[in-house]
Amino acid sequence: MTDSEPSAIYSVLRGLDGVDEKMLKRPEVAYLSSVLEDGELPECVLDSQLPEFVVATDKRVIQVSTSILGKVKKPASYPYHEISRVEGTFRMRTLNIHTTNKRMPIQINAPKDRVEAFIAFVNPKIAEHRSGTSPIYSVLRGLEGVGEKTLTHPAVAYLPSVLEDGERPECVLATIIDFMVATDRRIVHVSKAVFGNKIKKHAFYPYPDILQIEYSSTLTIHTKERQIYIAADRDEVESFIAFVNPKIAEHRVPAPEIHSVPRGLGSVDEKTLATLRAGSQLWPEPVAQSLWEGEVPLQITNGEYNRGGGFYIRQVSVLLVATDRRIFLVSKKFFKEFSYDGITSVESFKGPLSGGINIYVAGTKEELQFVPNDQAHVVADVIRNKVNELKRQSQAPSPPPPAPAPAPTPAPAPTSVADELLKFSELLEKGLISQQEFDAQKAKLLGS
Repeated sequence: MTDSEPSAIYSVLRGLDGVDEKMLKRPEVAYLSSVLEDGELPECVLDSQLPEFVVATDKRVIQVSTSILGKVKKPASYPYHEISRVEGTFRMRTLNIHTTNKRMPIQINAPKDRVEAFIAFVNPKIAEHRSGTSPIYSVLRGLEGVGEKTLTHPAVAYLPSVLEDGERPECVLATIIDFMVATDRRIVHVSKAVFGNKIKKHAFYPYPDILQIEYSSTLTIHTKERQIYIAADRDEVESFIAFVNPKIAEHRVPAPEIHSVPRGLGSVDEKTLATLRAGSQLWPEPVAQSLWEGEVPLQITNGEYNRGGGFYIRQVSVLLVATDRRIFLVSKKFFKEFSYDGITSVESFKGPLSGGINIYVAGTKEELQFVPNDQAHVVADVIRNKVNELKRQSQAPSPPPPAPAPAPTPAPAPTSVADELLKFSELLEKGLISQQEFDAQKAKLLGS
């Protein structure tokens, strides 16, 4: 259809269902010929009750409207691959056209029979053009649990713009707002506005950055940076979790040494490590930087530390680390330590949801709240045992001092040959030795 053939539009429309001579007199019909592309054919018409004229062609939906004064406004067009669905509301007297780039649906009032006929024609066109527009539809259609209703989610049309070259979707979780795709590399999260179908944001979570994914009233994804919560029913997420958790284990990067230490500390397991906000505020860099050379962690737990006093009390999310030498509380921007010999007593308790640990140091009470119930007593026992060990060592009797060593015998002073001859001469004069014995000793001393 071209501008040179304005009258041809009348003959085309005259052959369509529901089009009468009264409709052909509308000003939008004469204007329609200037909007249609070469070769584009109108195939279905919605004659609205308001000054709007809607035509479904072989390529798109065209909306032409007039002002109160009868002047034709700027037309709008919606290619089929940008339409997620059309539906009737208010007892099928209003047509809603949901698109992927508008927040609110386009609403057009029309007689019930015309709305029903328009929907019956347009929805198959949407499905036809959706399949041929992007291979993402055929890929998703082959996945378990993905039906035609899921493919109408506006995030599906948006996905090709965020997937990397060669990235392959393998599992899908779709809710009213959120659309999550587990690929061979990561989780792609696309969400739309609460009202309408406009895409609000998208985010990526590579498998090496994901610590755990679980369901606890909501779908929770624990990453190194933060936690993501998705409102979904348990039945919807079970297959998604079953697929993703093995992917996380497969892509997990071998942990540095500081990660491997607490995994063997009793109740500190993978789930606990996930709750410690690994890699962001608490774990593991601040702990690794705080340990002395050769210092060994004995127990680690997380909680909220009451910082301040009087009317000003602020809770800080920290790790409590009990080592073989001391205790310290640490986060990215906070550090406090206590020596075992300064601790007078330790208390621990469990609560309906979480427990706590109270450490009494120099007459003050250091409180750690919101400690996991299965860790409060374990950590408190380790601290208590170290405190008692130091007390026993300080109360043990001192060993007796060692006995003094005997004085060494002085060595005899050396004598000369002259002294020896004088001694033997005196013995000879006193008649104690004979002349013969004297001569023998003299010859011996003189070496002759």
